[in-house]
Amino acid sequence: MGKKIVSTATPAVHIRTDLDLAKLAGSVKQVMQITYKAHYRDGKVIQGNLETDSKSTYTNELVTYGKDGNKTREEKYNYRGRDIHILNKNKNLDEIIKLDLKGYLERRTVNTFTKHNQVRDSFCYNGDGSLSYKVIKTLNDDEQSVKKYNIAEKMKNVLSPEALILMMIKEEE
Repeated sequence: MGKKIVSTATPAVHIRTDLDLAKLAGSVKQVMQITYKAHYRDGKVIQGNLETDSKSTYTNELVTYGKDGNKTREEKYNYRGRDIHILNKNKNLDEIIKLDLKGYLERRTVNTFTKHNQVRDSFCYNGDGSLSYKVIKTLNDDEQSVKKYNIAEKMKNVLSPEALILMMIKEEE
């Protein structure tokens, strides 16, 4: 009788991408979702005007995918303007750009991450480029947050360096 061959190879694991999760196939680069108001006339549903006045949600968006099938950019539109989310290869939100209806920059937030994909720092800038606030985390060896400092620039300009240090010490307690 022949020898029985047992395979010890592990089967290939398919890592689900954002395209898989959206149930899209092929080499999709961008998906645009546009929402229109619906009207009922003469027993039929007809397309109305572009929906832009939703107060709580973004009704229109443009999603860009990278070659690996994961989102690299999301642009979301509503009655107030547009939010642009830029994602890195680990699906972390690197940057948020907020534009008003005319396309002027209102706010820009930039995040940095640890090697384990935890937010380390977050800097928020006003439309004129001035720093609005920053959040800085101090992490231990296991990258667990031990200290978190949220310093608003408005407060930083008003407080003395000594008062800032006291504020940071109180946050630690």
